[in-house]
Amino acid sequence: MKTRNRGEEFVSQKLFKYVEALSNWDSKDILAGLTGQRVEDPFGEDASRTPSGFTPPTRTDLALAFAALIGIGQFPVSARAQLMALTPCAYPDTALHTKVAVLPVPTAPLTPERFEGIVLSQEWASVVNVFGAEEIGRSPETLLHDSAVTALQQFGVPAAAVFRVQRIGSEQAPERYFERGKVCLL
Repeated sequence: MKTRNRGEEFVSQKLFKYVEALSNWDSKDILAGLTGQRVEDPFGEDASRTPSGFTPPTRTDLALAFAALIGIGQFPVSARAQLMALTPCAYPDTALHTKVAVLPVPTAPLTPERFEGIVLSQEWASVVNVFGAEEIGRSPETLLHDSAVTALQQFGVPAAAVFRVQRIGSEQAPERYFERGKVCLL
């Protein structure tokens, strides 16, 4: 995948090309890319980087990058008048540069509306706070109450995937990516 979008229009200059290329792949090739059995990077160059930030900068399979971009598009961003926008699942939520991402691990498919409801909930915010703080050696500001765990489990979310977020590059154009994560039961 080529580095960043350099001011290009995202849908027509990047996402549409991914869709067009993937439309010629059969389901076995797509599954192999999603599971890491192959890496087919038709848009990559020598300095290839993933645009999604879900892997360290390297050659990235097109199916995997497409799935990550569609997935990240499901995250609501809450604009705030006085502060920077709030991104669910990011810890700490007051920092410009996220240090940890805490994502829900559902046991059944979720509708986009249900996913949004979960990641915007106070219950999930407490999960992010506790696991995010623990990941970087801080004390959580709040506790994870049994009622929050029960509510999330009733929605089919018994666990969280916790990832440190690495920041590299220059101050003017920092790049972020997820390090290898771990699954934590609620």
